[in-house]
Amino acid sequence: MTTTNADVLRDDALDAFLDQVIAVARGDNLNPGDDDEHPELNEAQEIQARADACALLSSRTLAPADLSVLERLFRIWLWLEQPARAQAAIDAHEPALLSERPPGDHPDIVEMCALWRVEAAVQQADTPPAQLAALFEAAADGIGAASRQPDRPEHLTRHRWSGLMNDARLARQADIHERCARELHALHVQLPERQAWRTYDDAALQLSLALTAELRGEAAQAQQLALKAAQTLAHPAAGQDVDEDDWLRLAPDLVRLAPDTQALVDERARQALGPNPNPARLRDLSVRLARLQATSCWAQGNRAGALAAARRGRFLLTSDNDDAFTVTLMDWLMACDQEAEAARLALDACWNQREPSGAHAVTLAHRQLAIPSDHAGLWTLALAAAAFEGDLSPHDLQTLGHDDADQATRHLISHANALLPNHPALAVLEGRLLRREGQLAQALPKLERLLDIPDLANSDCALDLWYTRMQVLGSAQAMNQRFVEANSGNWSYALGVTLSDPDTVMDQLALTDAQREAFPSDALDALSTRYYERALMQFEAFFATGEGHVRDGDIHTYSMNCNNLAIAYRTGTDRTEEALALHRKGLAASPFAEHKLGAMWCLYKLDRHAEFVEAAEQLWHYAQDHGFGRHDPNSYFSNVAWALQHINRGHEIEIWLDRLRQWRTQQPDSELQENRPWLLGCEASMLDYLYRSKPDDALARMQAIRPELMACGRTWGLRRLGDGLLDAGQAQLALETYERAVAVFDPELDMEEARTHALSAIDKAREAVRKAKPFWRRWL
Repeated sequence: MTTTNADVLRDDALDAFLDQVIAVARGDNLNPGDDDEHPELNEAQEIQARADACALLSSRTLAPADLSVLERLFRIWLWLEQPARAQAAIDAHEPALLSERPPGDHPDIVEMCALWRVEAAVQQADTPPAQLAALFEAAADGIGAASRQPDRPEHLTRHRWSGLMNDARLARQADIHERCARELHALHVQLPERQAWRTYDDAALQLSLALTAELRGEAAQAQQLALKAAQTLAHPAAGQDVDEDDWLRLAPDLVRLAPDTQALVDERARQALGPNPNPARLRDLSVRLARLQATSCWAQGNRAGALAAARRGRFLLTSDNDDAFTVTLMDWLMACDQEAEAARLALDACWNQREPSGAHAVTLAHRQLAIPSDHAGLWTLALAAAAFEGDLSPHDLQTLGHDDADQATRHLISHANALLPNHPALAVLEGRLLRREGQLAQALPKLERLLDIPDLANSDCALDLWYTRMQVLGSAQAMNQRFVEANSGNWSYALGVTLSDPDTVMDQLALTDAQREAFPSDALDALSTRYYERALMQFEAFFATGEGHVRDGDIHTYSMNCNNLAIAYRTGTDRTEEALALHRKGLAASPFAEHKLGAMWCLYKLDRHAEFVEAAEQLWHYAQDHGFGRHDPNSYFSNVAWALQHINRGHEIEIWLDRLRQWRTQQPDSELQENRPWLLGCEASMLDYLYRSKPDDALARMQAIRPELMACGRTWGLRRLGDGLLDAGQAQLALETYERAVAVFDPELDMEEARTHALSAIDKAREAVRKAKPFWRRWL
């Protein structure tokens, strides 16, 4: 059968066809009446959906117009678990792309097609070794050719070599692994910005060569090169930057290939933190080192040592993308016949929806419940928690004999009750089910059992209890009930955040307008602050001792808690010194711009003028270097100018005026137009303070911005311009400016205080105008 040009799908038609293939693969055609966007399929339906999608995708002739469309086609074949067809698609369409695209595109096309062939080939167990080696060689040649293009971004070439090196290691392609390592190192040493990291780059190359030796079966050579890499990193040349992350980045392979390097890694990583390390960062490092030690001990057959270290390393850290280490620990515990502890970890994982440990816990629970177990109650409770959260797959539900998650939850709760009579967690699950069904009065006494299990009182459970209390007892009475303890700094912080927003709470409770008026917001604010304070105590206890809840290791959440509690202290109470200390703790643990902003305002409030100016300097540079979406110089530059004048450094105000203009040029036109009144007002205020040290220059600038400010300004900015003009002896101009400030007042945009000041200033300006007249005209 001949294919005509009209039968070939390209451009928009091809994109629409690929969308259709994806929809079929997701099973949209198997459940046409399902309201879900993508219905959940059972195993048989998944197999059928993939087969239908493969048949559909094979039924048409396709013509990808560029690399992006070809990649989409390639990825869909891989997603359908058809790597051979994915590779065939590359082979079929690369020649057409090379003939249709301009020559300048050819190196990129050859490079990417070669890399995709490798990606598909490594997923096919029957790929002949010689063919696989040739594909890797072609990919390396493709990267080399593409990297020689004059406009090629250096970071892209680094990414390509690094990715191919990782693939070569997984596919045990030793020669390509070595080639990639040397190319990557050669690229790094040519970069001026990496000059301070030469020691690290050299150590990384040596370790990569150790891995190459391992691929070749040369164990002794691999160990020797790993030891050499450790010594290189341990003895950096002058001016070289080696920090704890450098050690930890190389440590897994260093210690695996040369276990004797464990002590050196531990020692030098700790030294890299400095002589007086921040407790939060030190504990973060200690947890990561404990994981490293655990893995090394297990590999060497020291199971007791591995479990002891793993318990110290199970805490979730800011750098963790998931809870994978708990999966390892659960497996080790089962291998060591410590099923009780493994079951407790499984319950924690399912109750808190941790990934991937939650899914692994479900698998373990099914396995253990299929055989006699002394801990069947905990395994059943873990499954009940997973069922309640909707984390059981259709296959899991079928195994339990149910189609519906709520039915499975009730069945599992009933079964667990027989094994664990009167366990508070079962009562809480029942209470949450009742709450979900709207039976609040019946749910409340069951949810109150959460008070008996603070280790399971995550923020969702605790909020369910607080909200149910408010709905059954009334908000005021609910606030006076027993405090719901959550044994995790992370949970306490999350509760503090939610309860700090009365509108969110009232929306959740669906209160009427009258109920909103009577809502005890002050009590809610105090409750929120109490949770922040509890979180602070929990985090810092963990940092000091290494003992606590698994979620207490997240130092960035600790830093955010410090920020939120500091805001509560400096705005809601007169605890500014404590707020400043909290901002500094947060900056030392995990810095972000809000801490610098908060610390600056604390210093301003404390009248520590020189320190305030220095803090403003740091905030300005931090925002310029790292970005800060909420950075608004209008909000503090005027205060900086006032402080500089107050400490006899008024000449420095010009530096800040230049920064204001610099910031203005960085704003999009739309935002600049919207912010124009506030920018000009801020500039007017700063010029008023500059007048003390540079009167002529300041006056000229005030007169220059006055026409525009009179046209678009708001009350505060106009009032501050009037102040400057009055100080400069321009009484008539000042009077007109004050009058304009009062005239434009809008309570939606302007503060009443600014209007009040402008009104009082009008009298002063009139008096100044009168005095400026010749004596004989003052009464005319």
